Amino acid sequence: MLDPKDGALLRALAERTLQWQQGSYYWGDAIAYDGLLDADDRVGGGYSAELARRLQRWAQVAPDSWDDALAPGQAAARLVAAGTLPESVLQRVVEALLRLPLTSEGLPLLRPHVPEWRDLVWVDSLYHLPSSLVAAGQVLEREALIETGVERARALLRVLENGPAVAHAFDCGLGRSNDVLWTRGIGWALLGALDVTARAPEAASAAGLPEAAQRLVDALSAEQREDGHFPTVLGHAGATCEASTAAFWTAAAHHPARPVTSESARRLAVSAVRAGVGPDGSYLNVSHDTHVRWEVIGYLDPPRKPSPWGQGAALRALASAAGGLV
Repeated sequence: MLDPKDGALLRALAERTLQWQQGSYYWGDAIAYDGLLDADDRVGGGYSAELARRLQRWAQVAPDSWDDALAPGQAAARLVAAGTLPESVLQRVVEALLRLPLTSEGLPLLRPHVPEWRDLVWVDSLYHLPSSLVAAGQVLEREALIETGVERARALLRVLENGPAVAHAFDCGLGRSNDVLWTRGIGWALLGALDVTARAPEAASAAGLPEAAQRLVDALSAEQREDGHFPTVLGHAGATCEASTAAFWTAAAHHPARPVTSESARRLAVSAVRAGVGPDGSYLNVSHDTHVRWEVIGYLDPPRKPSPWGQGAALRALASAAGGLV
């Protein structure tokens, strides 16, 4: 049974999240939609109907753009499966994902129209891109999409791998990553790998995604602080905390494809997420846009601002943890 306090927190987070409007899609919108759908399953707030309306309007009025590849494909697939969203909307998301330029290694380039970023591959994309293709493949009964989604996850992990964790970005022009173990990015990769594993367990296991997820959760767990939070960057004692990392970690620890974590660590992380919800429903102390840097210092104490990705991570965390293992 859902604790009334968690129900109130989910409603507050959801109502605040809906205040962000999308004319086109951007990083963070995917997890915001996923989190709202998870919250709706718990509290029945009508969020699913609102998201279906927004996605349908986007498909009707937004011009085609490279940004379409950032649309919340996994959420769209869930809504199509529920019968509340036309299949054509999901088809538009799939077409956007499949037209992305690919490197010789099979890496999707998400910002080919921005000169500064056209050679960059981001860890953030491990969250929405593979899971969107896999979910769409299942709903549309297109096995090739599932295979492509799993292969995209494997290719992204391969170039971003850095010891037990993953770096923020890989520059295809330079042929190397920036080597920064940015914990919000590790959270993106962790939850994305688990989403794919839950949807396509056999293919994900063959690609090594469950093992990769376990390595990532272990790397974060090793640096969890006494208040349940995690540093902005692994391996730097002077790093401040990044509140969204506790939310990503919590959602992963209570995921259907959950990796191994300790009960004490789970309790600490859930408490940290609950305490991070402000009076207006904002999830606080979340870093704002974090662009790729080649020196770690810019990551240690980034600017903070409420964001769709912070909201979405907190929604997924509390929806998954409520009535679960804690």
